[in-house]
Amino acid sequence: MCGYIFLKSNIKKDHNSIKKSIPKIENRGPDQTNIIHLQNKTLIHTRLSIVDINNGSQPMQASKDDINYWILFNGEIYNHIELKNKLKRKYKFKTNSDTEVLLASYIVWGEKCLEKIIGMYSFVIVSNDEEIFCARDLTGQKPLFYSLNEDKIVISSIPIRFDQQKDISEESIADFLINGYLTSNRTILKEVFSLEPGFSLKIKNNQIKKFQFWKLEDYVKNKNNNSQDELLRKTDHLLNKIVKNYKNQADVPIALLLSGGIDSSLLLRYFQKNNILPDCYTLDTEDSKSELEESKKYINPIKHKIIKSKKINAEFFEYVYGNIFSQPFSDSSALNTSILIKELSKKYKCAIGGDGADEIFAGYHDRIIHLGGNMIFNISFYRRIISQIISRIKNKHLIKKIFFSGYRYPIFNLNIINDLLSTNFKSKDLFSYESENFKFNSKEKILIEDFLTYLPNNINIKLDEISMHYGVELRSPFQDRRIIEYALSIPAKNKFNKKLSKILLRKIHSNYLEDNSYNSKKGFGLNYENFLKRKDMQNLYKKYVEKNSKISKFINNKNIDKILNKNYSAKRWNYLCLAIWIEKNT
Repeated sequence: MCGYIFLKSNIKKDHNSIKKSIPKIENRGPDQTNIIHLQNKTLIHTRLSIVDINNGSQPMQASKDDINYWILFNGEIYNHIELKNKLKRKYKFKTNSDTEVLLASYIVWGEKCLEKIIGMYSFVIVSNDEEIFCARDLTGQKPLFYSLNEDKIVISSIPIRFDQQKDISEESIADFLINGYLTSNRTILKEVFSLEPGFSLKIKNNQIKKFQFWKLEDYVKNKNNNSQDELLRKTDHLLNKIVKNYKNQADVPIALLLSGGIDSSLLLRYFQKNNILPDCYTLDTEDSKSELEESKKYINPIKHKIIKSKKINAEFFEYVYGNIFSQPFSDSSALNTSILIKELSKKYKCAIGGDGADEIFAGYHDRIIHLGGNMIFNISFYRRIISQIISRIKNKHLIKKIFFSGYRYPIFNLNIINDLLSTNFKSKDLFSYESENFKFNSKEKILIEDFLTYLPNNINIKLDEISMHYGVELRSPFQDRRIIEYALSIPAKNKFNKKLSKILLRKIHSNYLEDNSYNSKKGFGLNYENFLKRKDMQNLYKKYVEKNSKISKFINNKNIDKILNKNYSAKRWNYLCLAIWIEKNT
């Protein structure tokens, strides 16, 4: 796990000024920082040492046929041992690191290496023949940003513009106000882009070629017609194999994030099945949503590390949303997640969690349970219009009963956004659904929407930014390529029905563990109204939403005062997170 920055420029001062960005990626790699200059290129790498601690330093170099290659890599390649055995005949290895295996894979197989590697990754490979190649993993567990003009290129783990200026994008502000996070390939900075998950990028002679090397539809359309028993057996076998693989691919101890839910307790069972007893970390939120009692059922008290969720004050809120994230982010679960990872980092630098299971096994019960006969969102033309209607309705219970389609509704509607920003964005500019590109039934589409949008842009951004901020590598077995491809081939009808979500995992859970397999999801989210009404939070709001704050450069203050006055909903939360981030990072 690491952070990196690659710069190509013929202007000398650019190479000096790019070093000012190093502090922003040092938390990603607290163990080592290396800088290499190659003619008109600068390669910067900060390392969190997990595999081959003594020999896996980066940037790493290798040569073949008079071409020198350099790699900057963030992530883990879980099948690097198998790949290494295949490559030995054509490449002489100097280390035991997965970084060298990834580099050798590209040297020997070229772009086809992406068909063979299994892992979470973001990397850039440069060579003295002036070719630049980079790629990002299937679900966007690791970030990759790029920005370029005719003379300069920046590729990095955080958003950096080619001219290193911070020119905020109004379209991205609008996107954030709608979702609470950024979608598609947008970033908060103009002319900086996020490479989409499952895509690669090749740059040579100022020509850019973007290629989608992994396509979800290849697996969704080829449905698995096996019996339910066979689906259960295969899913169980794959998950056990993956967890064993993840545990063995590290030269440091690994902990487990254990909640009281199905996903993480199943992972614990697979650890135990392989005679591994990890330390398990559980956050006690000390309220009705606490999963402490459920988690106690699964683990020996000696191995159970219980972290108390101290009262989250305004100062901590300000720190998390202003200092941890490289772009605006507002999911309320980030607060408790930060507490948990911070405590874990005092003893561990690598952990495993259950994130990703909901998106591939249909775990969001409240959002999918009514999908049965709902046809309203099958007509693409009406989706954006209905999203706008939904955003104006205050009774969320009514929304679920009347309009419930499984799609997440916007926090701010388009009319309000245009008033705030003095813009004229159209619905089609901001309200787009990735699943509209596929000709699948409504049940499949909502699962696809979660997988393509919510997982990479919310869940994985949160996990990556928080874990990296505290110097922890967080692995997600449910986002392994092997289980993703198999799960996508399973028909939606085998994953959920009108009464039950996540059917397959619940049944596997019941086979291994007693009760609890039918409990509702709780999560780390907070009650907006109760939290925002506190005096310290109201003072924080006044601090960042006053006339001379930086966000006032983009937002009409009079209009926002009318909207948020005595409004303690997601709107105020979302806007406050944005205001804090802009104040601290621009």
